Amino acid sequence: METVLSLAVGGSFDAEKLSRGVEYKVSLVVLLKKFLSGWESPLQTILVKPDGTKEHQSIEDLMEKPKREWIKIQLGTFIIPQEMESITNLEFYVHERKGRKLKMGLVIKGVEVSV
Repeated sequence: METVLSLAVGGSFDAEKLSRGVEYKVSLVVLLKKFLSGWESPLQTILVKPDGTKEHQSIEDLMEKPKREWIKIQLGTFIIPQEMESITNLEFYVHERKGRKLKMGLVIKGVEVSV
């Protein structure tokens, strides 16, 4: 992304493809460029787990994270119980709308679901 005033990104994943009883980690994979600016306000994240529960986080130290390398920002963890019959999609949302400054230098590669 070149320059923006706000950020709103979301997506989903078919959790039926995941194994039950395994703990999964969901991470946002990003690159922070050398000339990162305007990201002083925290990013707000929501992870909607396959059981429908939501995990909210605030990522407050974006400006302090390593620059010019791909990094993972953990959005949350979950386990699909063995006995769960109906599994919904895994969903994620990342947004920053409070800061009224131009923002630049954030590249989002995607979201990683890993064990």
